[in-house]
Amino acid sequence: GTGAYQPPYQGTGAYQPPYQGTGAYQPPYQGTGGYQPPYQEPLAYEPGYQDSKVDLESKGYRGDYVPNLEGKFPKDNKPRDIFFVLLFIAHLVGFVVVIVFSVSKSEPSNRNSFIPQLPANQWRLIIEIGIICALVAVILGSIYLNLMVSYTKPLIFIGFAVTILTFLAWAIYFFLSNFIVAGVFMMLFVVVFALFITSIKSRFPFAIVMLKTCAILTREYFATQVIGFLGLILTAGWIGLWLFTVYQSQKFETGANYFLIVFLIFSFYWTIQVVKNVVHVTVSGLFASWYFMHGTVGMPQNPTIQSFKRAITTSFGSICLGSLIVALIQTLRALLRSLRSDHPLVAAIIDCFLACVDSIVQYFNHYAFCQVAIYGKTFCQAAKATWSLFHSDGFEAIANDNIISGVLFSGCLMSTILVAILSTFLTWLWLPSENNLLLIMGIFGAVVGFIIMSMTMQVLDSGVATIFVSFAEDKEALRRNHPQLYEIFRTTYHEHIDWL
Repeated sequence: GTGAYQPPYQGTGAYQPPYQGTGAYQPPYQGTGGYQPPYQEPLAYEPGYQDSKVDLESKGYRGDYVPNLEGKFPKDNKPRDIFFVLLFIAHLVGFVVVIVFSVSKSEPSNRNSFIPQLPANQWRLIIEIGIICALVAVILGSIYLNLMVSYTKPLIFIGFAVTILTFLAWAIYFFLSNFIVAGVFMMLFVVVFALFITSIKSRFPFAIVMLKTCAILTREYFATQVIGFLGLILTAGWIGLWLFTVYQSQKFETGANYFLIVFLIFSFYWTIQVVKNVVHVTVSGLFASWYFMHGTVGMPQNPTIQSFKRAITTSFGSICLGSLIVALIQTLRALLRSLRSDHPLVAAIIDCFLACVDSIVQYFNHYAFCQVAIYGKTFCQAAKATWSLFHSDGFEAIANDNIISGVLFSGCLMSTILVAILSTFLTWLWLPSENNLLLIMGIFGAVVGFIIMSMTMQVLDSGVATIFVSFAEDKEALRRNHPQLYEIFRTTYHEHIDWL
């Protein structure tokens, strides 16, 4: 009652305003020199609500605050890595030439159709089953996204359990099939994975906050899921066109056909990677815009569209270059598989090596493209920055990804199983006379469920990587724009580990 300063009550963790003597609430003094103790936000963080412009103003920031974006989100229209844009376009022109020439050739008389001969009404029912499965998979994705917001910690532990049980199931299968070496390898992996998870348990709080924040933002910025869905449609259309082209290319002579198959395999992987990484860079740009500019006048009215424009214009060459490296490795693996019958042991060893290289390069690219989205760097510049990031924070990135990947995998597995069961049941219910279709439609439902859930999980994965990169390189931006979240990140993040 004397008017003397009383520090906020810290007993329960709930915020208590300073006592002012009269009983009326007075906001804390926001002068230039007075220290204000940070507000200790619990883990139920809601970015869209807690960090509105009004909330920033109550913390002493003006609504017209302009963030420091030096080096970020470049405004110039100069394309990066333009040579690889031209190379990608040239390869697509070559693909179109293959289609034109293959379609113009006459059909071999001994060609058998691989499409099942079914009545029109049955095809209609199959299409309806496919549409229902797709809608159910979308609903499951939305439900799982909300579960990640409300039950982040339990889902992380469920993810660990699902991962371990999956590899245990494989180990049992290999042992029962007399593949003893493979079974022992799987059991060894389970033990190593369990020990690894135990060793990084101190990083669980950071991963929980990171995943919850990204799930909230994905739900808040629905356009990210729309971009992912458009990428999915484009990928499905490309696969259909590619299969048609491969089928038509069988008209050519054996020598020319082999060359075409190699080119088509390479084209398949390169285009798939480009589409995937355009979605990744777009989503990363959105999350980076929220991180650096949310609640300020610098925040674009539609950050997803702005990020998409950068991905398909100035940064498209960098995307093509990074995707080209992965496509070359995957093409070599595909060609190597065709030689397994002649030299199985040598081919298996080389394929194992290339699989490891492929995984490492894709993991590295995942973070390099975050640099491309944030800073508009060329791919080589982004690769150098990513290497520096891994040198200082590499173990944190790996630990964070391993904790979160179990949750993403569990969502995909759940959707795969449920949609496969639904597809099989509807086929049995609507097409009882076509028992031979039960297995095919079950597999079809599993693929639909997995792909659609993977779309949502890819958006989350991109968001997690982007916020990690942003926080590792510029913590001050988070403290300025999202002070409550900054306090949570600061207390859960391990800065002292130098993995490499």
